[in-house]
Amino acid sequence: MSPPPLRVAVAGLPKAGVSTLVNALIGAAVLPVSTLEGVSPLTEVAVVPAGETVAEPTLHLSDGTRAAVRESPGTAEPSRAASAGRLLAGPLAAGAAPVTGADRVRAVLADLRRALGATASADGRGEHPSPPHVVVPVGWAASERFVLVDGPPGILAGPSDAFLVVLDYTHLDTVEDARVLRLAAEATARVGPGRVTIAVNRVDQGEDGDLAGESLRRHVHARMPAAGRPPVVETSARWALAASLLLGDDAHAATLDALAHPMGGGAADAGALSRGAEHTIAASGIPELRQTLLRWWSAAVRAPHGTTR
Repeated sequence: MSPPPLRVAVAGLPKAGVSTLVNALIGAAVLPVSTLEGVSPLTEVAVVPAGETVAEPTLHLSDGTRAAVRESPGTAEPSRAASAGRLLAGPLAAGAAPVTGADRVRAVLADLRRALGATASADGRGEHPSPPHVVVPVGWAASERFVLVDGPPGILAGPSDAFLVVLDYTHLDTVEDARVLRLAAEATARVGPGRVTIAVNRVDQGEDGDLAGESLRRHVHARMPAAGRPPVVETSARWALAASLLLGDDAHAATLDALAHPMGGGAADAGALSRGAEHTIAASGIPELRQTLLRWWSAAVRAPHGTTR
């Protein structure tokens, strides 16, 4: 009997790039990344080895999610009610039939987030107990299976096997950031530093002379209790995702080119961008986070000690 999937809470403040980071980890643009400020209903992303279970990203909607959408038009804002109406007339009308394909899954999830946003809060309270569940095949997992729970900081206080905490490099040292680090410290105390990692995202927004490497790690750790400080990984999820999409489809060359040349000019051709995509991913911190997930899985399989679930 195969071990159950490792449940990993991936949490951060709105606009810290949590959903983009999850997309970069799985190498596909499955989760919508433009959400309402302070509102991000939970989404579960089941990561499975490629060739097993599903051939493409597949979204399963629970009966509870359907019921929540049906209840939302009466109290939601007009835009959210419109989203709920589209869902009720579209994918939800098909009953239990799953939604397949990355683009369609992302569109339906975007509507769900708008429709259900009124039931969620920035601290993670008020979430529906059965969030949307997406199954995504990946090539970097051989037999390992994970459930990545994309959500707000409040889920760090909830049950999970491990925690990936996302900070925004451009907004370090804020009061909100300090609250996230307090929750991260509490999670570390529960499961140990070996099952928590802090991803400082959007490091590509930094300038020469800004915090980096060991100085960034010390800066983050200085705001946490001395005991059990977890590892800190610098990441650029949007670069990694753009590069992953380019490797899968040259049509995404313009996205990576726009990141490389935001002011225009000096653009490389698609072939040059494609050759540099693997280097971009390697420098993004995403491979290190994938290795962290695999290490967490191996440790759980070798010495299962129960979960915080």
